Amino acid sequence: MSVLHMVIFAPKVPRKAIDAVQSDLLAARAAHEISFESARLSRRVSMAALDGRYGGSIKTGVQAGEYVLVISLRNTDALRAYYEAPAHSAIRRRFLCSISEEIAPIYERADADPCLAAQHYEAVEELAAEYMSRFDLCLLEDRPRYREGDR
Repeated sequence: MSVLHMVIFAPKVPRKAIDAVQSDLLAARAAHEISFESARLSRRVSMAALDGRYGGSIKTGVQAGEYVLVISLRNTDALRAYYEAPAHSAIRRRFLCSISEEIAPIYERADADPCLAAQHYEAVEELAAEYMSRFDLCLLEDRPRYREGDR
């Protein structure tokens, strides 16, 4: 069962910072500091789409950033190990500090006070939501589970 970890970057995140995340991840994998199968950067396709039968506009309703980093992993255990890897934490910190001046001092407070580190980290996560969102997908089998009319 393959897993996809997807990071959607807000439009205000500079492409240079996104490229740095991908480069850092690939370097950490080459150094055996983190494990994943691939890390691909995708760019959102903007195009008008019409329903072939009715002719109406197809809309997504989701406002997302232009770039999505898609990381493939073997399974959910590999995803958990990826999240818990010190290299993931370091890359995430470097990225977030590069795009927000507010975040670095919060990380410094977390480093200075281990008893409150988790609390400070939660504050980092609240600010990080302005710049990126993530979701993880477990890929299902390649064929539909139900045939038409089975529901």
